[in-house]
Amino acid sequence: MRACADCVRRAQLLREMTPGLDRPRAGRPPLVLALENEDFVRAVQGDGAPRPRALRCSDDELLSGAAGEERAFGVESVCRHDDAFPGRLRELRDPPAVLHVLGGVERLLAVLGPGLDRPTIAMVGARRAPADGRRLARRFAESLAGGGITVVSGMAFGIDEASHEGALAAGAPTGDDHAGPGGTVAVLASGPERATPATLRGLYGRIAEHGVIVSELPPGSTPRRWSFPARNRLIAALGDGLLVTAAARGSGSLRSVEHANGLHRPVGVVPGSVLDPAWAGSNDLLRGVVSGDDDDPGPARAIVTADDARQMVHEALVGVRSVRRGASSGGGGPVQLPLGQEEPPSAPRVVPPTLGVPLPEVDRLLGLHGNARRIGEQLLRGPRTIESLIAEDGATTVLAGLGALEADGRLRRSLDGGLELLAERPDAGPND
Repeated sequence: MRACADCVRRAQLLREMTPGLDRPRAGRPPLVLALENEDFVRAVQGDGAPRPRALRCSDDELLSGAAGEERAFGVESVCRHDDAFPGRLRELRDPPAVLHVLGGVERLLAVLGPGLDRPTIAMVGARRAPADGRRLARRFAESLAGGGITVVSGMAFGIDEASHEGALAAGAPTGDDHAGPGGTVAVLASGPERATPATLRGLYGRIAEHGVIVSELPPGSTPRRWSFPARNRLIAALGDGLLVTAAARGSGSLRSVEHANGLHRPVGVVPGSVLDPAWAGSNDLLRGVVSGDDDDPGPARAIVTADDARQMVHEALVGVRSVRRGASSGGGGPVQLPLGQEEPPSAPRVVPPTLGVPLPEVDRLLGLHGNARRIGEQLLRGPRTIESLIAEDGATTVLAGLGALEADGRLRRSLDGGLELLAERPDAGPND
């Protein structure tokens, strides 16, 4: 445990207050999570409510109980007074008191680098995203992670799931400063030891092994309605930029845009069909409106390639579009810490030289070998007839390769006899 008693108390209090946070209460301040403990309890419960256990326990009792929970679940906590706490989170007006890390802080350092300054991008979008949106998110994430940028998302269905999958396909981080793949960070709306949603436990296991899973909630916390939008602020803060793919009007992922704007993070949007409601919220961002309201959502840029997203992160790190801590604007900056404690100084952000290099292309033939890969390479150039393929590679190679491609669901036959390679198996995308 790398958390002080005051911060552990706040994390335990947050878990204890979750039922009340789910119940709307008139007059509750918008930044309720930024309130000091006593004010926080009054805002959630009102006057006259029983005093929460987290405020009645002694420091020793509190720390002992929390340490036992963490050992039982394989979690380590790090508070905002520790130099292993990600500095990006301190820029929130309501930063978490504690970050709970599955597998320990060493996992966090392995993904974000020893200095916690590996370039990052937050990727969000609809849970019930269309197939093309999921494919784009996966490809972008694979290219970005392959180029050394860490992908941060919330492990929800749809775009989140596809983003994590793409980052995992790029390989696991080496733990060195800015070297190798960027990996992925999953920010959960429950305790970090619980796969949320439970049906994604397979993905959860792979992120736990090759990436890192974090939460502001202690082990044993169940997901609640309030914890999902609260989780979105952490996703936005952990990213040097935010990429939105396939968000419908009213999508919860659009709340991440508000947080990113408040933190002066650049926002990129993948444009989609104007005929598909699943892209309407994303396209509204590019038009400068959100859900038809007159509110200014802040600037957003169109992202049509992974290199566009890489350039957005590069500009954020060199300060072209990003205003870091100490800005005069009231939209960001650290909050006052309790008991007069000072937060550790933030190390200067380093712009890795790799960010100036074009990203590697995604292997569109990933998983194909032998004859299937040979014929797949031919079909990458465009639709072909079986006769033209046989003229180049011979009947044995072509028939074996086409059979393997068809069995893998990667082959489409048109009415005129043309053969076309599908970008990926039709059922390979995340489930809705």
